[in-house]
Amino acid sequence: MKINTLFRSKTSSLTDKNNDSFINFYTSKEKQSNNSRAAVIAHFDPDGIFDSTFLDYLKELNKINFDIYVVTTSSKIDTKSLKKCPDISINVIQRRNIGLDFASWAMAIKRNLILERYDSLLITNDSIIGPLKNLNNIIEKFDGYKNSLCGLTESLKRERHLQSYFIYFNKSILRTKLIHDFWNSVKLIKSKSKIIKRYEIGLSKLALKNGIHLNALVSYTQIKEYCEKMGDSYQYYKDLKNVNLNPTLFMWDILIEQFEFPFIKRELLTQDRFKSNRIKDWADICSISREKETEIQNYISRYNKVPKKEKWWTNLKMRFLLQKKAAQKSGQLQNYEKN
Repeated sequence: MKINTLFRSKTSSLTDKNNDSFINFYTSKEKQSNNSRAAVIAHFDPDGIFDSTFLDYLKELNKINFDIYVVTTSSKIDTKSLKKCPDISINVIQRRNIGLDFASWAMAIKRNLILERYDSLLITNDSIIGPLKNLNNIIEKFDGYKNSLCGLTESLKRERHLQSYFIYFNKSILRTKLIHDFWNSVKLIKSKSKIIKRYEIGLSKLALKNGIHLNALVSYTQIKEYCEKMGDSYQYYKDLKNVNLNPTLFMWDILIEQFEFPFIKRELLTQDRFKSNRIKDWADICSISREKETEIQNYISRYNKVPKKEKWWTNLKMRFLLQKKAAQKSGQLQNYEKN
């Protein structure tokens, strides 16, 4: 079954153990595939669109035999945009916008019995644009590690941890009780700092505590040593001496050019908070075609036009949908609408 026959599930009012209600469930799959890998992708788009840049990522994951589960916190889903990607099977869960990525990943993992059905799992999100390099080489490398939690980059901020925009659980650890218990422990938390501490940092900390290795495509030590050798020619050289920097934001160009890094962070193109001297040349550094550059620029332009009030409006609409469904389920819709 193709994307153009995407349908809406009748099970869209289910609720998991943590009371994380989802609004809708869409799927383009007639039957379960034989793939042994699952990719769960956290998504948000202010217009509910699955932009071509995001669909490119899904296509690449599909090519290397991942079953794809997208969890979106958009208040609406533009199914027309999904039809632009007719060659892949995809499952889409729409949930309320609370708990950030870890709540989205946990919902899909538990709802679809991913830890029982698959040998390996990738958790990722739409904060990255790409891939710019061959992902299969990276995944095969990660599959070769024993007793390891894998990611693209690591951070030493607060404590050493893999950055959660791309974390891979290979066959050696996915079905362990430790990983099951971790995902079952994920709760709905509103505070971003608490989510980072408890789940992003907490996952790596839990792994290390239990003898599981952390393996990053590019370790922080590697990228830091390279930047130190550059001396003053590295833009943030003075900062590097005093603090641990986020490699995806402060070393993005070096990661791509010197370490075969496969993505560029969307934030660099939408905000560029740290005023990278080379951001104007991002397309050349990423070695993408002019056509693809135009697609990405159009996506960024649309994304940047989002009104500041959109976030609270999105949450309000999502809350309304949840309340309405609850009223329908309890047979109180008539009274609910009068109120």
